[in-house]
Amino acid sequence: GAVAHQKKLFNDLLKWAQDKGVAGFQNVKENSEYFTRIFNNKRLDEMFAKTAGNTGHVYRLFANAIVKGSDGIEYDDALEIATAYLKSVRKLKYQQVSYSRAISGDDIDTLTRILEEESGLSPERLASITADLQPKATNAGDTARTQRRMRLDETYRDAATGLGIEDVLENNAEAVMNLYTRQVMGAAYIEEALMHFRVPDVAGNMPSSAPTFDTVLNHIRDTADQHGLTPEQFNTEMKNLDFLYRAISGMPLHETTNLTEALRFMSNYNFVRIMNQAGFAQLAEIGNILGKGGWKATVQHVPALRSIWKRAQNGQMEDELFDEIETIWGLGTERMRHVGNNKMDDYGVFEGGNLGRAFRKADDAMQMAKRVTADVSFMAPINMALQRFAGRVAVQKFMNEAVTGGVISADRLAVLGIDGPLFERVKGQLLKTVRRVNFEQWDDQDAASAFINGIDRYSRRIIQENGAGMQHRWMSHPMGRTMFQFRSFVAGAYTKQLLSGLHHRDLETVSSWLLSMFFGGLSYVGSTYINTIGSKDRQRLLTERLSPEAIGAASFSRAGFASFLPGAADSMLKFAGYEPVFSFGRTTGLASDFFFGNPTIDAIDRAWAGGSGALKAATSSDYDFSQQDYNKVKGLVFFQNATLVRNFLNSFGDTLPRYSE
Repeated sequence: GAVAHQKKLFNDLLKWAQDKGVAGFQNVKENSEYFTRIFNNKRLDEMFAKTAGNTGHVYRLFANAIVKGSDGIEYDDALEIATAYLKSVRKLKYQQVSYSRAISGDDIDTLTRILEEESGLSPERLASITADLQPKATNAGDTARTQRRMRLDETYRDAATGLGIEDVLENNAEAVMNLYTRQVMGAAYIEEALMHFRVPDVAGNMPSSAPTFDTVLNHIRDTADQHGLTPEQFNTEMKNLDFLYRAISGMPLHETTNLTEALRFMSNYNFVRIMNQAGFAQLAEIGNILGKGGWKATVQHVPALRSIWKRAQNGQMEDELFDEIETIWGLGTERMRHVGNNKMDDYGVFEGGNLGRAFRKADDAMQMAKRVTADVSFMAPINMALQRFAGRVAVQKFMNEAVTGGVISADRLAVLGIDGPLFERVKGQLLKTVRRVNFEQWDDQDAASAFINGIDRYSRRIIQENGAGMQHRWMSHPMGRTMFQFRSFVAGAYTKQLLSGLHHRDLETVSSWLLSMFFGGLSYVGSTYINTIGSKDRQRLLTERLSPEAIGAASFSRAGFASFLPGAADSMLKFAGYEPVFSFGRTTGLASDFFFGNPTIDAIDRAWAGGSGALKAATSSDYDFSQQDYNKVKGLVFFQNATLVRNFLNSFGDTLPRYSE
């Protein structure tokens, strides 16, 4: 069943983390029943609020649970551990897997650090508490003190207060699984990256083992002046490193407050009301597949598209190469990973963990509405198909190069992190495979790692996917995300497509740019034709919006390499008092300039103007509720931009007078 499957996944991840050398997992014993438990911070805060005036009840609850579940732990020690742990967790304000392992006795190093930071105990007292907690071989003659093992009894409930440990545990197994997987995998890959660093010790000797992230930061701090970094540059770089570390680890990048949750909720609302035709915009990326992957590699795999749609229908990947691509690179799995409980932001960091019960229900409903929007707009299925197809084309391009002896330019290989000699090794390994990548047959693991990394970069450049290192860290802040909502793609395209294309200036760049404009133009013509069905002014709208000038402008604006250029141009034109050039290009229906093109500004403007119009119409006989007022109000409705819904709403608005006065 599902429970047994999750326990197996937890145990597999435990063994995987141990193989990767992730700190805190070395001493956790293999256990087929292994299932991590995580505390829900909001419920913990509610428990402290419930016992306001006597918070000692909560500390004693945890202390008694430790004593009851452990061997050889005295109550005084347990109380010190519980007090320090709860203080640290409440400061943290998010669910951290390593903290849960600490209170369960599986990560004594983290527990020791918590006690050092929060308890205020003397070194002697601290040593007496943590002594002998580290797991070691047990001898028959060991005393009770040396056989101590800490465990938290999750079933403990205080009879006097009615408080129980289960009251503050996260009971959503899927949410726990997702959070655990995200943080453990992030920690593992950081550990893998740190293996490439060697930091000398105090004596100047170079250790053989990988340093911790803190050791690397301290080394950078100690040697910054040797590399000519000014204090301002040093501070900036340290902030960037901390940001990337937290993003990779799955830790919240910013403090969660009522304001940040309100901004997140507003962004989700904007997504549901506006992004109902986003699938049309994605069709322009077909040009990138053809231009960057090449016609030969693309045409070779057109028949395999049938397997993508079968996978969408029954969840089974029948094609072996597609199965490898999904397993190794995770391409086309975004819809499966972002189900209702997986409230992850663009950086893969979980959100909404500290919401109250009432707001959580509203947030869950909004998440479901977002999922419906992604489906009805065809954004999810089109993105799935394009990502998987791009991965297949990228692999085929390397296969073709290996078979024909072709050479990808050194500049293009450098972008993928592969040099010439390594590329020859990759081609040699590819020649051993038939129809699949078949990594189990590769005997050159460095070539395998380089190929995996290269295909990951290449496919996520063909079908653009933004990462934490692409944009300024400020854009990850809720305020930054609100200001740049629906502009993050063009921000990423500035480096991934525009600057990259200008740097290479080759046939691949020209082909992908021209083909992106071609397919962007096709999608614009198709969406315009569909959206005007049922409108009384359809002929006028088609004449205006399907003129050669309008199609050309929309083709350019929908191509990824255009990036900020259309928005910047229309912002300057509007400021100068001229009409915008790219006003019809956005599938969202938002303005093309940077200010009124922001969805939150658009919502405020619509609410004010539409509300004012409705109020005037209700209180004044000289004012008619017009199409202009109606369109303002209509733009605030969920799914109002969806095909058919939009047509119906527009036809209803046609019954109103065009102007109010």
